[in-house]
Amino acid sequence: MSRQKISVWLLVFLPLLLRGAEERFDLQHFVDLAVQNSQGIQIAEEAVTGAEQKITESKSLYYPQVNLTAAYSRLSLVSEFDFNLGGQVMHFKFMSPNSYSLRLAASQQLFNWERTQKTVKMSRLGVNLAQDAAATVRQLTAYQVIPIYYNLLFAGEAVKVLDETRDLFAQKLNILKTRFEAGLASDFDLSLIQVQMSAIDSQQADLNNSIRKLILTYNRIANRPLEAELVIDDRLDFQALAVDVQQLLQEALANRIDFKQLRDQETLLSTQAALARTGNKPNLMAAFTYEIRNGFLPTVDQLRGNWTLSLSAAYPLFDGFRSRAQVTQAEINLNMARQQRTDQEKASAAEIRQLVSDLKTLEEKIAIEKIKMGHAQRALKIAEERSAKGLLSTTDLIEAQNALANSRLSVLQLTVNYVLNRYSLFRAVGRKIYQE
Repeated sequence: MSRQKISVWLLVFLPLLLRGAEERFDLQHFVDLAVQNSQGIQIAEEAVTGAEQKITESKSLYYPQVNLTAAYSRLSLVSEFDFNLGGQVMHFKFMSPNSYSLRLAASQQLFNWERTQKTVKMSRLGVNLAQDAAATVRQLTAYQVIPIYYNLLFAGEAVKVLDETRDLFAQKLNILKTRFEAGLASDFDLSLIQVQMSAIDSQQADLNNSIRKLILTYNRIANRPLEAELVIDDRLDFQALAVDVQQLLQEALANRIDFKQLRDQETLLSTQAALARTGNKPNLMAAFTYEIRNGFLPTVDQLRGNWTLSLSAAYPLFDGFRSRAQVTQAEINLNMARQQRTDQEKASAAEIRQLVSDLKTLEEKIAIEKIKMGHAQRALKIAEERSAKGLLSTTDLIEAQNALANSRLSVLQLTVNYVLNRYSLFRAVGRKIYQE
C-alpha cells in the first residue's frame, strides 16, 4: 500500500475510530455506572461486612470459652526441714523451688436472662442499619448524577441552538455584505451582525466550559479517568407527569430508605431497652478446669493432674440504680426515635406536595413559553421578509432573531427544570432508579 493511500485511509477512518472510542451514555447506563463504581458505595459496603462480623462476635456467647495457659516460676527460698525418724534423717519440704503448671479451663453461660439472644438480635439489626446506610449512599449517588446528565443534555442542545442561530446570522451577514457593496446597507449594520456573532461565540465558550466541568465531576463520582470523554445519547423532550398525591405518599412510606432506617432504629432501641431490663437479673455459670502441675504434698516435685468443676449463680441485689437508669435512657431514646419518624413522615408529605405544585407550575410556564416561541418564529419570518425589502432595520431583525433563540433556550431550560423536579419527586418517594 502506498504512503499516499495510507495517509488518505488515516484521514478518513481515524476520526471515526477516535469517535468510537468515546463512551456513549443513555440515562440508565449513566446512573448505573456511577452507582457501580462509586468509592463511597464501596466504603458503605465494607461497613456492612464489618457489621456482619459483629453477629459472629455476639454468637460467641453461645459457646464455651476455653483457655489454655502454661506457667513456670522459680522461688529463691522454700520451706524445708530435716527430722529423725527411727534413727533415719528425713528431709522434708513444703514446696518446690521450680513450679510448673499447664491449665485447661472452660466456662459456659447456662442462663443469663436472654442477654445473649438480645445481643445477637441487636447485631442483626446493626447489619440492617448498615445495609440501609449502603442503600442510602447508592440512592444518593444515583440522584446526584441525574442533574449532571440533564445539564449535559441541556448544554448540548443549547450549543445546537446557538450554532443554528450563528449560522443564520452568518447568512444575514453575507446578504448584508452584498447590500453594502451595492450601497443599500451601512457598515454599522455589518458591525451589528458581527457583534451578535461574537456574543454567540462567548455563550458557546461558556457552555463548552460547563460541559467539560460536568464531565469532570461525573468522572470523579463514577471513578473513571478524569480526562475520559463521554457522549450523551439522548434527547431533551418534555413529557408531562401524571401524579396522584395520595399514591405518592403511600409509595414514600413503603419505599423510602430513611423511613426503613428509622423503623430499624426503633426496633434496635426497643431491644436495647429490653437488654437494659436484664441488668439486675440472675446469671448461672458452669466452669471446668483441668490442670497439670507440681507442688502437691508429699512429693512436691512430681507433676500431677487435677480437675475442678464449679457451678455458680449470681443475683445482683443492688447496683446503685444503674439498671433502672439504663432502662429509662433506652425508653427515652425509643420515644425520641418514634417522634422523629412521625416528624419525618410529615416533612416528606410536605415535600411531595411542594414538588407536585412546582411541576404543575413548570407545566404552565412551558406551555406559555411555547406560545411565545411560536410567536417569535412568526415575528422572525415577518422581519426577514421586511428586511429583504429594506423596510426593517438591522437592529430590529437582530432583535427578532435573538427573541427566537432566547425563547428556544428558555423552553430548554424550563424542560430541564421540569425533569429535575420530576426526579426530585421520585427521590422524595424513594423510587429506585438504578439497577443492582
